[in-house]
Amino acid sequence: MAWTVALDRTGPNADSTRDNTSRAETLVYVVTADNDNETEFSARSATGLPAWNSVHPGNSAVRARRFNAVRRGTSKRHFTVSVGYIEVATNQDPDDPLSDDVIVDYERSIEIRPYNRALFVGTAYLNLKTDGSSIMATAAGGTSPFVPPDTNTGLREDAVSNSAKDEFDPAPEKEINRVAAVITKNYAESVIDYSIVNDWQNAVNTQAFLSALPGTLKLGISISGPMSRTGVAYRAVTFRMDHRVEGWDDYLLDAGYNRIYRETPADPTTWTRRPIVDEAGNPKSRPELLDGNGNVLTPVLSAGASTKTVAVFRVYRPYENRRPFAALGLGI
Repeated sequence: MAWTVALDRTGPNADSTRDNTSRAETLVYVVTADNDNETEFSARSATGLPAWNSVHPGNSAVRARRFNAVRRGTSKRHFTVSVGYIEVATNQDPDDPLSDDVIVDYERSIEIRPYNRALFVGTAYLNLKTDGSSIMATAAGGTSPFVPPDTNTGLREDAVSNSAKDEFDPAPEKEINRVAAVITKNYAESVIDYSIVNDWQNAVNTQAFLSALPGTLKLGISISGPMSRTGVAYRAVTFRMDHRVEGWDDYLLDAGYNRIYRETPADPTTWTRRPIVDEAGNPKSRPELLDGNGNVLTPVLSAGASTKTVAVFRVYRPYENRRPFAALGLGI
């Protein structure tokens, strides 16, 4: 999109009119678009027009605050744009939409959604301590809390399954019952980049933000329709941050009816899936806990016998986009 902008020298308001009582000025422009799809709204913000709040070229006491556009006859490309200059006490005008406060609100929402593929980000072990408490740990019998990676480098997308390669049927559901922060900020029409907006959709925070820990906020962005106030063309952008205290990675119990049999244990790529059977050789009628490697789980004690593994979980990442939310520059 390109515009041609010139002062209107064809009408009674040739270059400028002055109202000595109110100390106001008006400059009138002919604005021409390079296509037939522009509107009076977009013509008000055409490149080449005076900027909002700019000083009149011949009267330093007034600033550009009123923009109005009309089509010139039946033309699809030609517009007449009047730029009104008025006297203002300061550079900050409460009518300027770009000076509006950023609005932060909160609301509750629930979402349930099945899925069957996600990033596999690790295996966690539920270890039981001697005092009866438990910890989701990085190793069987370990005492270090499981910490999912901050980035997706080197991770792979797997079918959501147990370690014996049985896919879950029905597929697991994502249930989200949460409080969301809803943040609204006005942006000039000219600075909104829709490709950047889409790059940030469904992002999860990599740093603490709004007192929420990394990995616990998921972002959705929406943009309002075009608006104009006191000559400024703008849109309201809403950033919705859904908070999930336990984070947006899912912990799925490793259990099933089959196990992985490796004829060559040293070669992890060679395997077959076999049913888990009872002592009589009959397939089990109830799922068995697995150990994270496709075998039936055997409780594991730590070296100090202070903890034992009571279950293993496969940790998946359905939302892969990871971003530092401070880079949004919301000023909150």
